[in-house]
Amino acid sequence: CKTMSKKWRLKRIGIVSAVKIGGSVAGLIGLIFGTIWGIMAAFISAAFGYFFSMKVVEFGIAALIFSQIFFAILYCFLGIIFSFLFVLLYNLAAGIVGGVRFEMDEEKKYEFKIRM
Repeated sequence: CKTMSKKWRLKRIGIVSAVKIGGSVAGLIGLIFGTIWGIMAAFISAAFGYFFSMKVVEFGIAALIFSQIFFAILYCFLGIIFSFLFVLLYNLAAGIVGGVRFEMDEEKKYEFKIRM
């Protein structure tokens, strides 16, 4: 059975939409990494406080809060910059060589009948 496939070509990527997606995904990844780093800093400061009788618990709590904010903003900023550069370079190259070609099959709709 021969399936019908349509050929498509991605000629251009919208800069604003790509930058919004790139920045938000990178910001979410930064929030996750910031949480991990903050938890590690909290554990390390608690260990220092326990083993060396130092009062550094406040540092661990501050690191847990501020590392999330710092990494989210940093990753978001870097995601915006790199998304912008990637889209700019892709659009330039696609204008010269013609873009990426791909094929898509038509979606098959199946009907399920339940017999009782």
